[in-house]
Amino acid sequence: MRVFIIGGTNFMGPHVVKQLIDKGHEVMVYHRGSNPAPEIEGVKEVLGDREDIVKLKDEAKDFEPDVVVDMVCMFERNVDQLEQALEGIVERLVVISSADVYRAFEVLNQVTDDPVQPSPIRENDELRTRLYPFKDKLDTEFARKYDKIPIEQKILNSKNFKGTVLRLPMVYGAKDPNRRFMNYIHKMNDGRPHLVMDDRMANALFSKGYSENIAQAIVEAIENEETIGEIFNLGEPTPITELEWVKHLKKVLDWSGEIIVAPAGELVDDLGINTDQELHLDTSKFRDITGFTEEVSLEEGLNRTVKWELENPPEGDFSEVFGYEIEDKVAEKIHQ
Repeated sequence: MRVFIIGGTNFMGPHVVKQLIDKGHEVMVYHRGSNPAPEIEGVKEVLGDREDIVKLKDEAKDFEPDVVVDMVCMFERNVDQLEQALEGIVERLVVISSADVYRAFEVLNQVTDDPVQPSPIRENDELRTRLYPFKDKLDTEFARKYDKIPIEQKILNSKNFKGTVLRLPMVYGAKDPNRRFMNYIHKMNDGRPHLVMDDRMANALFSKGYSENIAQAIVEAIENEETIGEIFNLGEPTPITELEWVKHLKKVLDWSGEIIVAPAGELVDDLGINTDQELHLDTSKFRDITGFTEEVSLEEGLNRTVKWELENPPEGDFSEVFGYEIEDKVAEKIHQ
């Protein structure tokens, strides 16, 4: 199979590329050059902006792909660009989306006073009632125009494409731009005697996925034509609470400190999210159709994540960044 990837150079992308090459597929990576292309033998690379319709069309036409994988489709206009560039060249299109499309995401982020949504979340559950989920939080062009909902709708209603939409969970691993476990890892590595968690956060439940496993799922979606015309949730089969993640990290780091779960409000007044709302994705549809099971265990995924995080520590004073002083005060109060 000939696979044309738009993006594919950051975080999960190189894993997708490597797994495709390892399985004997031909791969071309079309990217801007913000990150170096994966150094994988056999990969074809082209530098170009996705908004350059003529170049995108010419490169795709020359490569003659069986499928296009868009790793960085962020704005509604990006779909229009794909329509203009790829019409008549390729039909199959796999697009990366996000769990932020769900109404539960609004409730979690306190954008609405709606009641907590049912969990686990299935692909046909309610979507957000408001577009552009980050426009009120960040004053950037990205935040004002980013939304996966209109992207999904255009892809699946397109007359030119046979689309597949993959809704990703919170993804962690080496080079994670959000560094989801940074706080916990560096506190433990710093030899802290305790790690204090707010009770609300300790019991929060969010679907996650290790980057190489999510890449594996993306590859299986590319290879399996039964995914055409469908939307799929990706992520772990059985999500665990934030407290359970911390316990796993404690084991990986061989940390001897104490995990303290403090009553709500002792550590921080407002978490900024409604942790009564679970973001638990039901991934059974994808698993049933493809037979997908993760190749990398939770423990090994965390081992690789921790290794990268320790080799790439954040800048600054950990004690200030991670709030050691307030944690010490809360721990002392609890132990009195």
